[in-house]
Amino acid sequence: MDADKNKQDLRNRLRSAQGHMRAIADMIDRDAPCADVLRQTLAVRGALSAIQRELWRAYLLDENCGLQHEQAEQRVRALRELRQTLNEPSRK
Repeated sequence: MDADKNKQDLRNRLRSAQGHMRAIADMIDRDAPCADVLRQTLAVRGALSAIQRELWRAYLLDENCGLQHEQAEQRVRALRELRQTLNEPSRK
């Protein structure tokens, strides 16, 4: 995938998630039904999951990023970063 197109796709997905987040805040302010709010949270999760999938794909498969980088020292650094990222506790 073209890098510029990929970045634009990620930006679009982020804007979508932001829109859903704003909708959730508005719905809470309006005392919207819980089921409607939950649907919006699922939409945010879906948008973020799609972003994560694309970032993982790039990290694991793209020759200019992460583990497929042509320079060995960059691959070693990417592995270190990956290990650190996966070992970080998730923030709740």
